[in-house]
Amino acid sequence: MTGQSEPSPKTHLSWAGWILVPLILSCFVYLAMKLDSGSSNQNNLGTASSHTKSSPSTVDQQETLYQTAVSLQSRNLQQALEIFNRIPVGTPRYEDALKHAAQIYYQSGQYQEAKSRLLELNNRVSDDPLVQLSLAELFFKTGDFQQALLYAQRSSKALPERIETPLLIAEIQDELDQPEKMIPELKRVLELDPQNQQAHLNLLYAYHYAGEYEFARKEAEWCLEHEIKTSFVYQTLAKIEIEQGHTDQAAKLIQTAIIMDATDVENRIIEADLLLFEKKAAEAYEKLMRIYPENQNNIRYIGALARVAARNGDVKTAKQLHQKLAEYHRQRKQK
Repeated sequence: MTGQSEPSPKTHLSWAGWILVPLILSCFVYLAMKLDSGSSNQNNLGTASSHTKSSPSTVDQQETLYQTAVSLQSRNLQQALEIFNRIPVGTPRYEDALKHAAQIYYQSGQYQEAKSRLLELNNRVSDDPLVQLSLAELFFKTGDFQQALLYAQRSSKALPERIETPLLIAEIQDELDQPEKMIPELKRVLELDPQNQQAHLNLLYAYHYAGEYEFARKEAEWCLEHEIKTSFVYQTLAKIEIEQGHTDQAAKLIQTAIIMDATDVENRIIEADLLLFEKKAAEAYEKLMRIYPENQNNIRYIGALARVAARNGDVKTAKQLHQKLAEYHRQRKQK
């Protein structure tokens, strides 16, 4: 069976949706909590950074304006944002207003505006690990993974006890096609929280992707023992069995995975490869063609279908599919 399957892409997030680390808004929430807890005090960092002196009455007015925006944030984000943007540079609440504005812009999908506020904050308060983590999450969201990694690592160094940060770094390393670099980050999480299900699931993915099959098997066994019986776990176990030549066991595991999630295209691709191994090309082709309409733009699926069509003797379809693959790779190189 080895050699029939294409190298597995980084599809663990689609295999089991709840595996996705709920990071993207986490640091913005922490920033807001930090702001709310200190909303009754003057922002010393903002005062220290100011080169102008405000009169007592002006300071009181700006504080009232800031508190009004904070109170509005739960009811009218746009109105709160307008007020936060009116807080002048150099006043004690300016940095706090930047944080709130960045959070609102992020939540509304205005990522460029959010980035602008966070970068200004980082320049003003360069040692704030929560600002750095927010920048990491923002760059991750917008696909700038190198910048995301830079800020996440800075934040992790300053706050090594925060579990969310190494989890995010692992996700970034995955996007950078460096699954082996996910492993130390996830092991760090487990040192802090040995029962962290997210870390165990992603370690299963990372170990398998990196070819560390026995470590991957141990992670899968841990998941099953702790009632994390998802399609992803059985699917990965099936792949391990295939790669170790145990196709009969793999077939049982992938059928379990299909029962749990019949819509997962990766399950269907593995099923088709196992049918090819049994010299059942026609059955494999028929099963894959059933899901063509919803997967015709999935490049891994197209590759599998081309392989199965060729083995089934449908040379014309295989050629068309290979042309589609070639066009996809050509366009990817041009990006």
